[in-house]
Amino acid sequence: MPKKTPIQSRAGEWTMRDIYDMLMFDIEPELMTDMLTTLEDIYKGETRSQRKKRMQRYAEAFHEFGERFALLMELWKGEIHAFKENALKSIKESATSVDQAKLQELEQLFSHKKDA
Repeated sequence: MPKKTPIQSRAGEWTMRDIYDMLMFDIEPELMTDMLTTLEDIYKGETRSQRKKRMQRYAEAFHEFGERFALLMELWKGEIHAFKENALKSIKESATSVDQAKLQELEQLFSHKKDA
């Protein structure tokens, strides 16, 4: 089994691989991307029964990954929505009366995209 080490991001440059590995780190470290190519060697002498149990463990891990990924996406969606609302609020507070028409257009655009 691999040694657990924390995942570090590169200055906000998160890739899907980073997110996958970050989530899988706590679920099933053997399924982290760097480990995938080593599994055949690690389990070279396993029996059919052992392989079946391992595959079941992996299936459960992927199910758990899917649930955690969906939760993460919902959390980020909420954060993005809140950020957008705060940005619009800041714009409204600093806008002059001349800018109000353009601001309303922007709000309609955001509202339209949200519904899509």
